Amino acid sequence: MPLGRRACAATACPAFGRPAGSSGASSSRSTTCAPGRQFSDAIARTAWPIELHDRADGYIWEPFSDDHVHYVPFGSLVPAEADNIVAAGRCIDGDNAALSSVRVMGPCIAMGAAAAHALDLAGNGSVQQIDIAALRRRVRDNVERADEAAVTRLWRRRGT
Repeated sequence: MPLGRRACAATACPAFGRPAGSSGASSSRSTTCAPGRQFSDAIARTAWPIELHDRADGYIWEPFSDDHVHYVPFGSLVPAEADNIVAAGRCIDGDNAALSSVRVMGPCIAMGAAAAHALDLAGNGSVQQIDIAALRRRVRDNVERADEAAVTRLWRRRGT
């Protein structure tokens, strides 16, 4: 659909959603489940378990500790060799474990919002050249917000 001078399209990205390092990308451009590793360009966070469905005999479900959080760097959404492609969800660069954790709804929504903001900030330029601090300000709630009252209300409703 047209969006000013840009056209937006959704498609599968089989060439980009691959294990980290397969394109020569640096580790700062790849998503990882390393606990607490805060990227300077983090645009999303999650604590979803590692959930791999890649074997015929079952699946892997590996929950983290209650205080575990891992982050998604903006660099993992942007192929190094492209100016105006921003991926989200299963199409980002990361290892299999990280991709199994960030492919769920919450992180995907956060990545989609970051992608839209990045393209807006790029204007007619390249997403490789955007002001990361401006992007981080726009998506701050997805990375930093700790709304204790909302969490408490949720747990009370669940009866725990």
